[in-house]
Amino acid sequence: MRTNPRTLLVAVATGLTIMFSAGACVAGSATGSITGPGAGASSAPEPINASPITCDASGPELLGLLEGDKTNYDKAGDPTEFSAPVCVDKWALVKVTKTKSPGTEHATILFVYDRTENKWAVVNMGTAGVCTGKIPDAVATGLGC
Repeated sequence: MRTNPRTLLVAVATGLTIMFSAGACVAGSATGSITGPGAGASSAPEPINASPITCDASGPELLGLLEGDKTNYDKAGDPTEFSAPVCVDKWALVKVTKTKSPGTEHATILFVYDRTENKWAVVNMGTAGVCTGKIPDAVATGLGC
């Protein structure tokens, strides 16, 4: 038996509509969209576990990554030591605990793990408001931002 392509298209569209409607109920949004900080970062939202987890990277590993990024390394005040990272989902937050420049106010650095590229990247850094507008509120709370 051969299925009419138009019938198949309607069935697929109906199935997607049902999936998006169910997603809207779970997300608490009438349209199925995600709102708030970090919204629109990808076309298909990933589920977020907002509880702190054991990090896949250590402070020294993240420092090594930052040392390879001269621009961000300089912005961070030439750090020589990080605190142990706090991780939530794909996000990591570290504090600079030592720098080459005495008297420098120590920065906090927000990293994200890119699961498609399998690598960490700097999202933001500073001495205040590092997470604001960069990550979902639940993640910011879990990280202690």
